[in-house]
Amino acid sequence: DYTWTGGAGDGNWTSEGNWSGGVPQPGADNRVIFDPGAGVTVSVSGYSFNFYLPRTIVVKSGTVEFAANAYANDQGGSSAAPLVLDIAADATLSAAFRLERSVFMNVRKEGGGSLLLSNVSGYDGGFAPLGTFEVCAGEVSISDTMRCTNLVVRAGASFAGAYRLSGKTYGGVTYPLC
Repeated sequence: DYTWTGGAGDGNWTSEGNWSGGVPQPGADNRVIFDPGAGVTVSVSGYSFNFYLPRTIVVKSGTVEFAANAYANDQGGSSAAPLVLDIAADATLSAAFRLERSVFMNVRKEGGGSLLLSNVSGYDGGFAPLGTFEVCAGEVSISDTMRCTNLVVRAGASFAGAYRLSGKTYGGVTYPLC
């Protein structure tokens, strides 16, 4: 596990001083934990925010904001396991990054908190869209169009935004449909 301390004071994902024990930045197949406290916002930014995604991002409290214009890829990770975004109730992960990979990457949102995504749509050349985007609990709100091969919203969870499946775009959709 890698725990964000923000000790370097610069908000950079790549600064060793921002991680517990001053260890190098986490990478593929790692688990990272943010626990800034209720009502506290942590902004993770820096230079052009390209990084290999850890396998799990946990937000235990407060709000964690990832920088705009970030590119998150999972080329270094285990393709079988999904990226898990585990956001506790009353916590928020706000991310302005494209989720892409050169092969299908699955994403699973867990926990009762909120996931707010923008700039997630990716692009139509060079990289595949997401595989399955699964919302197991809490809420997901997307401010643009997400490209994925399958969208699953479990009972008690919610999804709001537009998504594109197999070349067809579905706009302004909110799940679950009542």
